Amino acid sequence: MVESWVSLMDLMARFADADDPEAAAGMTFDGALADLVAKLRRFDAIRLIEVARLTLLPMAPEGTVPVVAEASAAQVELLALVSLAACQEAAAAGIPLPGPVADQEMSRFVSEEAREDLNELLHLAQIRAFATADRGDKLALVTLLLLGAEVWMRNSSYPEMVEATNRELLDEDPNVRAALNAELGFDATDAITVLQACHGLQEDGMNNRMDAMRSAVLSAMAATQAGQPNGELIDLAGSSLMSMFEPGADEVTVTVEDIAAHTGISGERVEAVVGRFRLDLGSATPAEVVDAFMTGRNPMRTRPLVQAESGRLMLPHSALNVFAVRENLEDHLKTEPLRV
Repeated sequence: MVESWVSLMDLMARFADADDPEAAAGMTFDGALADLVAKLRRFDAIRLIEVARLTLLPMAPEGTVPVVAEASAAQVELLALVSLAACQEAAAAGIPLPGPVADQEMSRFVSEEAREDLNELLHLAQIRAFATADRGDKLALVTLLLLGAEVWMRNSSYPEMVEATNRELLDEDPNVRAALNAELGFDATDAITVLQACHGLQEDGMNNRMDAMRSAVLSAMAATQAGQPNGELIDLAGSSLMSMFEPGADEVTVTVEDIAAHTGISGERVEAVVGRFRLDLGSATPAEVVDAFMTGRNPMRTRPLVQAESGRLMLPHSALNVFAVRENLEDHLKTEPLRV
């Protein structure tokens, strides 16, 4: 937090003496975003999101709460949004798909460049908001504080309590539950279960890759220590190491069938949940999705599921799940007359 505050203060000092701080901050922000987009186009978006998950999110043994000061769900979401929008923009412009990347190239990029680039974007957005705020508006500071919380914070309420409230409000009322099933093809319990299952299956996949890596490395080490180095075992250890930290897109995503088998929910209902909670950026450019994110209109807030062109699914993280269910289904209920 201290480093983040120092960085923000340094940026404020940079623009304080400019003739037009608002314009200077805006130009710097646009340049930083353009640089990031150019770098991201080198990588497959789905694979890059997984590398970002492994690098930027906290990890801990099951049953414990991970606490890592440097971890940031906001960075992962922003990287995912910019990367996906950049891929869409490149496809629309006929820009060729990225070629193969070297081993550890994505990991180095996320840890050595992307983390700092994302922090700079987030801080520049705050500076830009300060510069454009109406100084005559007494509520301007309150608005900025609320906006900052929306951009940076996740789980301001205990997720377990929010989930219990979701179920009570949306599924324990028979009229509401019947309306959701009739109009959307699923209920709140289905939605929560599907999103949690996607996250759980991704965790299982990561743990399976970790187990395979550990087994391969130990086998290669044992053979070498016994004076019988085995080239095939060494190659397997190397490939399993890369598969752990820079896996292929199919290794980090799940299918509707996987979720249906894991939950016991029919494939038709799982498809309905996916359709409702799938991230849809439309034709938005990287600049447009970043502007939405920075002004509290995070596209992932109500639609956190990322779907690859193959149809396979992933969640950048699970912190938005129960909140997405409540807000998404409430949005639907507000626009549809309730049948009694």
